[in-house]
Formats: sequence, C-alpha cells, structure tokens
Amino acid sequence: MTDEEGSANLVRVFDAQGESEAGLVRGLLASHGIETVTLADSVQSVYPLTFDGLGMVRIMVRPEDAEMARRILRTSIEGYEDS
Repeated sequence: MTDEEGSANLVRVFDAQGESEAGLVRGLLASHGIETVTLADSVQSVYPLTFDGLGMVRIMVRPEDAEMARRILRTSIEGYEDS
C-alpha cells in the first residue's frame, strides 16, 4: 500500500501531532505487519507544528487491519483513544 492509493476504503486509526509522531506510529504498526497510509494537511510542510488541528497527520489502514492496529496502539500508547 502506498500513500498514492486512494483513502476511500481505508480506516483512520490515529491522528498524529506531526510527521515525527506519525513516523513512530507507522513504524510500530509496520513492525506488526500492518501497512499504513498517511494523510496530512499541506500546511505541515511549511509550518512543522500543529494548531487547532492544522498539521495533523492521519494514520490510515485497511479495514481488515483496523482492529489489530487499534489493539496495538491501545497497548503501546498511553492515553490512546480509538478514532
């Protein structure tokens, strides 16, 4: 799965506070065999911070991987809440 693929059939499992956090979450899920796609606002490349939702990076997975991804995130990230 690549970032160029459409996101219409994907499920959001995490909203990261920027590219750095998104990279960590993607790596965690990849280590469990779950492929991800990220969707980010274009403002992220200009201003590497988040403000009122701007700069958020959404982590998307295939529907069949969503429950496993959420389980991994719940056990790995303190305070994780399902999207």
